[in-house]
Amino acid sequence: MRKTKIICTMLGSEGVDGDSGFSDVEAERWSNKFINYCKEKGYIAGYPDGTFAPTGYVTRQDIAVVLFRKKKKKAETELN
Repeated sequence: MRKTKIICTMLGSEGVDGDSGFSDVEAERWSNKFINYCKEKGYIAGYPDGTFAPTGYVTRQDIAVVLFRKKKKKAETELN
């Protein structure tokens, strides 16, 4: 399992079809739907050069950032 599949599994999602917009993620890549979902939700942003490094491993920092962003989005939704 790679980082976005772990994140999607943790959040209970099967992913979303579409283009993630990262230059190093091909549309046919098995993990594209997970990457696309996480980017659409604002949980991931990739690197400043427009890449994502889809073969990289998830770190504790990655998980902490995703959890923070998810909690922040939930709080914003509850305020509206």
